Amino acid sequence: SSLAPDSAEVATTIAGYIAKKLTKHIKCNDCSFMLSSCDTVIENNRYLATLSRGGLTVPSQVLADYTCGCFAALDYCEERLKTEKEEARKSSEYILNALYQNSEFTCKLHKEQGFKFAARIIVNVFLTINRSLLTQI
Repeated sequence: SSLAPDSAEVATTIAGYIAKKLTKHIKCNDCSFMLSSCDTVIENNRYLATLSRGGLTVPSQVLADYTCGCFAALDYCEERLKTEKEEARKSSEYILNALYQNSEFTCKLHKEQGFKFAARIIVNVFLTINRSLLTQI
């Protein structure tokens, strides 16, 4: 499954947030290099370019693709995730770890830590958005 173009742009912006947080958390030069991007990601993302004005972290293409894929997978599994809050969180993290363990957006030394950290942010954002949408209905 994949995201609509507008949703992918938002997910890429969240990937930039993940890159910034992971860079501060891990403090590894190799990871920092792998997490941030050249200008091609921002050139293809008008939402990120509009918000950034030079201040947001631009994620690498690998991290952006990972984040978009994770949101698409969670969106696809949304019905099954409508359980208790803690159970939904664990199930979501399990799904992401099972599906995307071959992505390499950190160095090999920090791969597990990077995946866990990124998945937690993605799941938190996804569940927060879904819960706010449910309360608006």
